Amino acid sequence: NNKRGSNNFNQAYEEIDFRIPELNYALNGDTVINDRRYKFQGYLIYQVKNGETGPEDLGDPDKARLVAQCDIKDSVTDLINFRFNEELQVNVPEDIVIRGSNKGILNSFRVTEDRFAQGADRALVNHKPYYFIAIAYGFNEFKKYDPFDPHFLDGQTMPYLLSRKSLTGSIRAYKGTPHNPAPLNGGTRVNAKFGDMPMITRIEGQGNGGMDIEFTSESEAKLFTDGKIDAPQYNKNKGPLNVKVIDPLNVPKGDFEIIFNANVNVANVDNASWTLSNLSTLVVGNNTYEKGKFIVKSDTTIKIRNEQLIPEIGMSVLIEQIKFPGAAPLEGNGALESSIVFSSSGRGWLTGVANRDGETPENWIRSGTTTGTTNGVYDDFKEGNNWKDPKSNYEQMIGGTWAPYSLSSHHLIGPAFDNITVGLAKLRALKSVDVVITSDKTKWTRCPIIENQFDVALAIGGAKKNFLRKSPSVDQEGKPDGTGTGMGWFPGYAVCLETGERLNMAFSEDSWLSSDNGNDMIWNPTSSRYGTMGTVTPNPDNSDEVRNRAARFGGKHFIYVFDNNKGKSSTEVMPAYDKGKTLYDLLESGTPPNMRTAWRSCMWVGFPLLEEDAKMFESEVRVKLRVERPYEKYIDAQGLSLTSSNRNNGAPLYSFNLNDLAVVKGDASVMDTVLTMLNVVPNPYYAYSGYEVNQLDNRVRIINLPEECTVTIYTINGTLIRQFKKGDSSTSIDWDLKNHVNIPIAGGVYLIHINVPNVGERVLKWFGVMRPIDLDSF
Repeated sequence: NNKRGSNNFNQAYEEIDFRIPELNYALNGDTVINDRRYKFQGYLIYQVKNGETGPEDLGDPDKARLVAQCDIKDSVTDLINFRFNEELQVNVPEDIVIRGSNKGILNSFRVTEDRFAQGADRALVNHKPYYFIAIAYGFNEFKKYDPFDPHFLDGQTMPYLLSRKSLTGSIRAYKGTPHNPAPLNGGTRVNAKFGDMPMITRIEGQGNGGMDIEFTSESEAKLFTDGKIDAPQYNKNKGPLNVKVIDPLNVPKGDFEIIFNANVNVANVDNASWTLSNLSTLVVGNNTYEKGKFIVKSDTTIKIRNEQLIPEIGMSVLIEQIKFPGAAPLEGNGALESSIVFSSSGRGWLTGVANRDGETPENWIRSGTTTGTTNGVYDDFKEGNNWKDPKSNYEQMIGGTWAPYSLSSHHLIGPAFDNITVGLAKLRALKSVDVVITSDKTKWTRCPIIENQFDVALAIGGAKKNFLRKSPSVDQEGKPDGTGTGMGWFPGYAVCLETGERLNMAFSEDSWLSSDNGNDMIWNPTSSRYGTMGTVTPNPDNSDEVRNRAARFGGKHFIYVFDNNKGKSSTEVMPAYDKGKTLYDLLESGTPPNMRTAWRSCMWVGFPLLEEDAKMFESEVRVKLRVERPYEKYIDAQGLSLTSSNRNNGAPLYSFNLNDLAVVKGDASVMDTVLTMLNVVPNPYYAYSGYEVNQLDNRVRIINLPEECTVTIYTINGTLIRQFKKGDSSTSIDWDLKNHVNIPIAGGVYLIHINVPNVGERVLKWFGVMRPIDLDSF
């Protein structure tokens, strides 16, 4: 962190360069006022050769090598400085070229490789020191410089400016030595590693900040015991906040909360800051904080991506407001992750119809930029003049077997109702959901069943495609239940991961395909893909229709998941799970406005098939669909309270506990294992070790030592050679292979006795071969 007093405190460095002219002229002759200020842009982190290396050496790859780079998330990318070469009489580029990652500022980094290591194995070595320099840089480009364009020869030749000093003086290298911390503090047990995230509990608000989220099984169980998930808890490393461990040796026990400081009179939370505070008594080093007394406020609003370090508790917080799905079509488009998981108790029995581009029934997802197909029916979708999903990000969900409804085809067997509803169902409305398929009937979803046969002459009862099936409604056994037509049970459920809402569902059948279970009002797809057209005579001039009539696709048991959008507008009325009542009423009326109101609420569609030679319910299936969602207020419009708290007026409020990640010090059981960790390296020693600093140096290292111990070295016949009494926090001792009167030892076998008070002792046997004295080094 840049401390108060630094000219980059809160990363707000800004400085005028008086060498930059005040005015410039555009190509059309207009006067341009130049931006003369350098502003903070990012950081460069280098591994350097040794502690003597300084900032002036960073361009020399023999002395410094780049480990990491981060910069403000903006349009600035690669930066090259040019300096005038007197000999060549031209501007030449400097050695350091900055390649901007444009992913925002990070303040903690994990280093696992030695950039100076030789060979394939570059892993860091315990007890070996490594040196690093972190340097900030500013940016100014009042006018772009181009040495090959005469109009831009007067541009900025120095677009970046490296920092020259720190708050305490010259920029210097910092040393880090990896080691096992177990021997320290009377036995240290580390329960976390860098990057670990605690379980997060959502108390108010919604959104995920671009995180892949997942409920704990205990929270999800509340859907069926309580009918809702009040204050859902998320699994470790799967929460909606980027709160992570940066120093596992400093993580304390305790409960904490993070509250968004949002304006109650503003609908969104885009300009909110956040505050972290302790919810229980907190012990940090020698300090004790009562509840609510340990307070950390964010340096910036959530609009700015910034990792804020909280070294007192070994954690960092990075909360960034992101865009809605569909708002950045060239940058992932909001698609995050997707997977299908089968429980360990059985085989994977479910697959699906994977999207395949071309004029084929398998082309059911309209992602991409395809145009010019026959009659345009297989063209990919646009919104206005822009492609909805130009990089086909949503065509990859579960291998192309799931997709947003708004990108689904409505042509012939396609799952969508019409072109109007796929336009009304915005990508923006997508939320992260889990769809679970289970044999446990207590978790099944009451839902409408949709007709998928596009020829009304073939559908039972003459039902239209995407309207309700016209067969009697059924119970969980698939038998008529006397409640009318068009209702049944989906064998599972869908849940929204951002809010904890259980969602309404539907599934379809092609009632003409009786041999593929298309007429039984049960979700039970087969493995068939194509077949004959039976007695039906297709239009001989329409090969597209022929192909679609031959497509069986397991009986076309599409799965639909609907959003809770009630109250967002007068035509958005779908609630959270109400046993399918609202959806059924809309579909049953059959009027165009109601049909569109129903289908515009659809978020996700799956196109399932049974695996060959598989049986239904051989295992539980979980389909995970994840999208980026910005943080928002949560205000339930249908009166189903999903949170017992309104303390923050619906704005995000989260809590977490660090007990499982907290470091334990003074653990005697750890000390019992320390004796087995004691060692001397290298062993055997063949005239050289990696710890030696020059040609005259001979050195081995005795490692994994606790703070207090006595190390005594003997010859094999018991003669005392050297003794070390250790009483500091380091975990190693260097032996220069000399005796107690500073005379080099002879090669041979030696015994190293280590006594750890109140723990025990151990004897190590060490063998060394000495090298001749190198007189040429003088």
